[in-house]
Amino acid sequence: MKFGYRTEIVSGRGGKAMYRFLSVVAVLIISGCVGGGGERITDYTNHSTVYGWVDIDEVDGNHLYNVIVKQYRPKTEAPYYFLGIEKFKGGYLFYTHATTNGAFKLDTARAQSCLGFMCSNTYYEYHFGSQGSDVGAVTIDKPGVYFLGSYELAEQKTGWFEQGKFNVVEAQNGPSRKEMLEAVLANAPRDHPIVAERIRTVMRN
Repeated sequence: MKFGYRTEIVSGRGGKAMYRFLSVVAVLIISGCVGGGGERITDYTNHSTVYGWVDIDEVDGNHLYNVIVKQYRPKTEAPYYFLGIEKFKGGYLFYTHATTNGAFKLDTARAQSCLGFMCSNTYYEYHFGSQGSDVGAVTIDKPGVYFLGSYELAEQKTGWFEQGKFNVVEAQNGPSRKEMLEAVLANAPRDHPIVAERIRTVMRN
């Protein structure tokens, strides 16, 4: 079991507008055309697919709208990758086809409490810890398909003046890697067949 830190951000604006904005951003990211720093990718030959799954039923916020992976090595001016997200098998599948070679780690997951399209103006950030933690960590040495892990998050009680914490454990009842890859494959960029070829190769092995 590992634990990370939770922070809460209260926005002065209504959550509904933010939810719609983030939904539009997610559509762009899920298309697989955005890499670290937001640059558009036109050639996936030297990029990799990373993916994972998380269950947030036991933490504050029932709608996951943001998952970020950070690149630690080599150093770059744009180390953050915003992953595509979709509800999947009782949790959330997250992925991107845009990572380069290097050392990466899950950085932050963000959630809201929503009822339909109406969401609260409180945003919960779950920080998975800095480099050195093995939660969602992967080293990419050549272009391919890499698994970040399947996790369950749960709130952890803390003292009055302590920063909020949450537990991270490996999911016991999450989807199989094959099930996840089938969903990731369905969202592979159509005009770059090398991505789909790599995913199918992993699924066959």
